Amino acid sequence: NVKYGKTYKYQIKAVLEDGNEFTEVEEIKIPQYSPDLIKTYPNPAKEKIVFSELPIGGTLNIYNLSGILVKSMKIDNNTKEWYLKNNARKVVSSGVYFYSVLDTNNKSIKTGKVVIIK
Repeated sequence: NVKYGKTYKYQIKAVLEDGNEFTEVEEIKIPQYSPDLIKTYPNPAKEKIVFSELPIGGTLNIYNLSGILVKSMKIDNNTKEWYLKNNARKVVSSGVYFYSVLDTNNKSIKTGKVVIIK
């Protein structure tokens, strides 16, 4: 449940052998979200492709070389797995596919390509 751009505090407490206690409060700042964090692997793929560090609430769209939408997935977790099936649940053929990651306002924040080898 860690959120990007937020600062968290945590406490460290240690009891030494002599019975003395040591307590320290530390802060850690999670950097702002960046589309550069989005990763796709494996690429090329044979069985599935994993998209990680996605913006929750956005959409992941996958297109064939003709620009036809093959698969659309709502991002309900920061990681999505594509099992190489289209929206009709049919296995896609080998080839190059393009993806577009949309934020919660349907604005494209990252595009890329993936290769399917069967």
